[in-house]
Amino acid sequence: MSRIFLTVPVILVLACASVFAQQKAVDEKDMGPGVSLTVYNQNFAVVKERRLVDLVQGRSWVKFMDVASQIDATSVAFSSLTDPAGTKVLEQNYEFDLVSASKLLEKYIDKNLTIITQDGEMVSGKLMSSDGSQIVLKQASGEIVMLPRLKNVRDIIFGKLPEGLLTKPTLVWRVESRQGGKQLVKVAYMTNGMSWRSDYTLELVGNNEDAIDWSGWVTVNNNSGTRYKDAGLKLMAGEVHRVADARGPRERGMLLKTATEGGGRGGMEVVEKAFAEYHLYTVTEPTTLNDSQTKQIEFVKRGGVPVTKKYFYRGSMGGYWARPTNDVNVEIRFKNEKKINMGMPLPAGVVRLYKCDWEGEEHMLGQDRIDHTPKDEELKFRMGNAFDVVGERKVMGQRRPSLRTYEEDIEIRIRNHKTQAVTVEVEEWMYRYAEWNLLAQSQDGTKKDYQTMVWPLKVDANGEAKLTYTVRYSWQ
Repeated sequence: MSRIFLTVPVILVLACASVFAQQKAVDEKDMGPGVSLTVYNQNFAVVKERRLVDLVQGRSWVKFMDVASQIDATSVAFSSLTDPAGTKVLEQNYEFDLVSASKLLEKYIDKNLTIITQDGEMVSGKLMSSDGSQIVLKQASGEIVMLPRLKNVRDIIFGKLPEGLLTKPTLVWRVESRQGGKQLVKVAYMTNGMSWRSDYTLELVGNNEDAIDWSGWVTVNNNSGTRYKDAGLKLMAGEVHRVADARGPRERGMLLKTATEGGGRGGMEVVEKAFAEYHLYTVTEPTTLNDSQTKQIEFVKRGGVPVTKKYFYRGSMGGYWARPTNDVNVEIRFKNEKKINMGMPLPAGVVRLYKCDWEGEEHMLGQDRIDHTPKDEELKFRMGNAFDVVGERKVMGQRRPSLRTYEEDIEIRIRNHKTQAVTVEVEEWMYRYAEWNLLAQSQDGTKKDYQTMVWPLKVDANGEAKLTYTVRYSWQ
């Protein structure tokens, strides 16, 4: 039998001894049976489940079935909510020696079984050996019979399920209980195979394309190997540090220090709260997560959020060997603040931008990804490249005034074929050497960082604007 033995000290570490934990246990007892999940966006979850189980007075074995097949067995914690002081765990195991055809035959060596052949004949005897090609039986007469599995065996009849084989992964505890009868117990463990992400849909509105309607959806994936019915669901946003472990997936562990329950009722909503260094999103209505299921829940919806469309030309960003680009990038930007009907922490996710045409049909204008974004921070995502705005970058002159200096004359032209004026921010990367200074520029710019200059260039409708500058590089 395959099992993992977990020592009692691990369980003692997992148990909470504070007054807060004792009060929480009383609250959980009042809640009755149920399950809640905290899902992380790092492909794991913490499961907290309360069940009624029958315990005998004294010592007994307790089986807890229907757990995740991707459970981290070293993270399991068992406690009684009915009689926490009088119930203790002496030993716990995770048994995953699941029933299969090969396992059944292996367990039936030296036991009697019956085989039905393809032509309907029944052959009974004691199983001597079995592999993928044939079965060897010893009949009551003493004769040895070899039956080819693929060609001759139609069915195999077993008397009963051998001891030790299970149909589902099972947690097993040896428990000592001061009182018998039904008790409400709580089991907490970590499992892999569960994840969540955010997906955002934005619709560009207004004649000037200066506002968006914003909606965000939580997508939860359950591939943990079991179903969670009417579960309280919480989603943790942020990168939780986990220690790399060279042990196998069945042996990896993580101590459970907190167990937060999902909760309220009413409309299906997602409520966000700061939690330590992360943000916790609670789905207020219990939900069922089937195994191998993807579920989506809307968690944010805002209308008429003012935004700014910005144009950028980054002709030199390719560096030494790259050919200067003609593309002018388009970005949508806004500040995630309350005064524009936003201001909630937004978990990382994919943003898709749409706009309706004159017939009311939606078309996607771009797709980008945002990082975890706190309130009052700027959000920006790229739409794509402007079709009617084109950039051109030329090196007009190069000189070596001295052995340790180098000069370039740069000309940048922006052509606007739109029927309205635009302002394009020209970003130039001074990539040749770290030491540089501008000798001349046709208009004032701003130093963005130690190697980047930015010039705002206004371009009239159906017009062209030009920027020139001379840069000197120097080195020791």
